[in-house]
Amino acid sequence: MVDRVRSRFLAFALVFGLPHGSLRAEPLSPALYGGVEDIGAEGDNKWPSVVAHGGNVYVGWGSRAAANVVSRTEDQGPFAPLGDPPGVVGDNPTYFNVRVAGAPDGTLHAVWIDGSVANAVQLLHRAYASGAWSPTRDVSPSYDFVNGARVVVRPSGELFAVWSAPCEGVGNLVFSRSNDAGTSWSAPQCIEMDAEAYAGISSVGTAANGDVHLACAGGSVWHTVWNGRSFTSTRVTEAADDFDATLSVGPDGRAVFGFRKVGQGAYWAQQNEGGYHVEAFPMLGEVIGPVPVVVDGAGNVHAAWLATSAGSQEVWYAVKAPGDSFSAPLLAVPADGGFMSNLDLALSLGADGSARAHLVWEGWPGEIQVRHQQVRTACAACPATCEDGLCPAPHEDGDETSGSGTSADTEASTEGMSTGEATEATSSGSASHGSSTTEPAGCGCPSAPRRAAWTPALLLLLAGTSLRRRVHGSVARRP
Repeated sequence: MVDRVRSRFLAFALVFGLPHGSLRAEPLSPALYGGVEDIGAEGDNKWPSVVAHGGNVYVGWGSRAAANVVSRTEDQGPFAPLGDPPGVVGDNPTYFNVRVAGAPDGTLHAVWIDGSVANAVQLLHRAYASGAWSPTRDVSPSYDFVNGARVVVRPSGELFAVWSAPCEGVGNLVFSRSNDAGTSWSAPQCIEMDAEAYAGISSVGTAANGDVHLACAGGSVWHTVWNGRSFTSTRVTEAADDFDATLSVGPDGRAVFGFRKVGQGAYWAQQNEGGYHVEAFPMLGEVIGPVPVVVDGAGNVHAAWLATSAGSQEVWYAVKAPGDSFSAPLLAVPADGGFMSNLDLALSLGADGSARAHLVWEGWPGEIQVRHQQVRTACAACPATCEDGLCPAPHEDGDETSGSGTSADTEASTEGMSTGEATEATSSGSASHGSSTTEPAGCGCPSAPRRAAWTPALLLLLAGTSLRRRVHGSVARRP
């Protein structure tokens, strides 16, 4: 009897739009899209960062010669320089990195650390719009040492830059803001938070309400939030062996973290009402460097990590829909006999409902080469062509079409900002090897919209009334 009522309730939910779990036709299944691309020339290239923005992919990195920024469309290569290099870096690109971020108005922002003058290291900024770079602006004063530059664009368009530098009395993280697209910057201020939270290079993200979130890890993972007036810090993990934390903030305003645990692999954590939920990805080898995570505009969580196997590194990737488990890890880049390090990840959602993940890292086949690999996940979001969230199911005969980068793949929204739980039950996810560039012809929408605010309450009332009548009727008819 109760089952019949429940079935009737779910039928009403399907018709009237009450959220009732996933409407996805099949679990998310990422696949490789194209092959590994080499970016720029081999040399002393370090700390690549990537952003997917406005239908294009932008990659920035530091080399011994310059701060470099290149671009290409999401569907076609190769990468090409975005005008002249925005600036110089100095002789030690190991510490002097370039970061890129996209603004709501389509402008690309780049910050980098210029260490070309001894004892006068500075954080600098330029913006790229309408086919040209803006003049170079000073973000910071001169220091003896600067490291770990990060920049994020708040929904209002305000720029928020963070970097590591000596900070009197309270730690080593400094921030500055710009309300005029980087033309001028506020006086740098120390980030006041628990001293333990300072260890490790920070990761920064922003929420829809404008709050800025930071993650740091130097044994434990810490979460720091700036609400426009002050910072609050919370410990995410209690361990002493958690490092290289990254962070992304989802559409619901909750932060998701990726980090590595020494000798234990890649981990992820998600903010919830009671604190933080922490889980591990499958152990696929010793993890090195950051574990980038990105939450896309549909709430899907994407993660990637570098694992060492038989002395060589491999790039692994996994994705999960809201409320689901992570996909089986995909071997995005197999070992090539060289060394890999400093992985970064950016995401966008296409009008066809696919999620486009862009992975960049340092490859060392000889000298250091910046490299790129794209992974696409079909049915990650409701395609822009669907009405009311009702999307066609995949063809029953399993027909697939090649992801050839046609006009149907135009980007609908960009949520990719560069920065792990392989499954909610780790034992259920075995590793997979992606090989083809194919996507289903159609898919189910991840969730159905609510038709009206009163619909859920009405359906619950109807279901409850029906159940009470059946129960009372059964009792009345008892002998």
